[in-house]
Amino acid sequence: MNFRHILFISWAILSCLTACKHQEQAVTPGPPDTQPNNPAQNATPIGQPQGAPTTQTIGPEGGTITTPDGTVKLVLPAGAVTKATTITIQPITNEVPNGLGMAYRFSPDGTQFAKPATLTVHYNTADVAANDPDLLQVGYQGSDQRWVRAADVQVDTTNQQISVPMPHFSDWSAYELAKLELLDVNGNPADGKKAKLGESIKLEISEAILIEPLVNPDRESLTIKDVAWSVLDGGANGQVTGKGYQAVYTAPNKYPPHNPIIVVAEITFKERSRKAYLLKRIYIETDDYFRGTIDGVAFDWPVMSYTGIYDKVLIVGGEAGWVPNIQISIYHGPDNLTGSYPYTEVVKENRALIGYRNTSAVGDGSINYYYECTGDLVLSSGGVTITNVERKDGREIVEGSFTATVYKVSGKCPAMLQKKTALTGSFHLSRTVTQ
Repeated sequence: MNFRHILFISWAILSCLTACKHQEQAVTPGPPDTQPNNPAQNATPIGQPQGAPTTQTIGPEGGTITTPDGTVKLVLPAGAVTKATTITIQPITNEVPNGLGMAYRFSPDGTQFAKPATLTVHYNTADVAANDPDLLQVGYQGSDQRWVRAADVQVDTTNQQISVPMPHFSDWSAYELAKLELLDVNGNPADGKKAKLGESIKLEISEAILIEPLVNPDRESLTIKDVAWSVLDGGANGQVTGKGYQAVYTAPNKYPPHNPIIVVAEITFKERSRKAYLLKRIYIETDDYFRGTIDGVAFDWPVMSYTGIYDKVLIVGGEAGWVPNIQISIYHGPDNLTGSYPYTEVVKENRALIGYRNTSAVGDGSINYYYECTGDLVLSSGGVTITNVERKDGREIVEGSFTATVYKVSGKCPAMLQKKTALTGSFHLSRTVTQ
């Protein structure tokens, strides 16, 4: 087994939709009188810079500029600009309704292209309510601070990317036409909230009603007809009751088989027979944790998983959406899991592999070994230590810690090694078991 070709984390997404490339359709957010037409109401704040910009000079011959994490790519065809132009992509806070990830400021602001550029935005399926081409769009913010839906959006759900012609520079963002939001007791958005055992939480379908269509909104529109609510693998994972756009989820009184649980809103449209499925992950509050440092910078991640089959245990922690994440694979013998596991470059009994991923780009990531150009193996020191494994209240609990150096390699000799990253951490994780 070549561990470099194993995805660091695989997240099960409910979908009966065939992955495809599809051109945009507008979703009409309810009756016509619910669409705001007051410019002041449609305006949103201007996004604020987040992190370092990416800059590149492109001339009349055309070229490509890509952000370091691979999320955004801009391609200028030959003839798009008449002279060498310094182009900058600046990540900014996302103020667009139902925005997906960061928004991006392209400058020089107001630049008009003789031939449209092509903007491509990559997304993570764990970050969207539905990996549905009809529900993923791109918009830009005008000088009046209103967002406009761009025309001719193409969605590739297989490769998780959204592409659109870009005729000019401004602030651009991908967004969802509809998603599920958690609400607090006052009816305000409360995404990130965890549910306590037995607690009830309100949910609501949020539509991007502030986005003004660049094209006729009545053309190829979709209108929501009905919504059916359910909990994936229901029963022990909790219950949901709902009518129309709103629902209430009630967490189980005992630790659920899955954490997070997934609430599903099955949407039927008036204009088409194919349904859409909006998903919302709700985390059940437990005493589990996955925390540590990355190059000395502390993290305490909210998402974690502990699974095992036969002689392999998989321990994963990450941010919401699983990026960034750390994945630990332990190959243990027939004895108890407790003990110390040095690192390995191949699958070996009583050894461990550890990987770190900080972008959603396919094939990107770091692992605990690499081969120098001479063919010599460089293997991380340290290892994974499991200090305790016990069963209690229908759960199997594992506790432990790790230290590692992981290596990112790409390209060819003599410059294959791109980066070393130091990892330390500790964890307390649970999984549901049958007593």
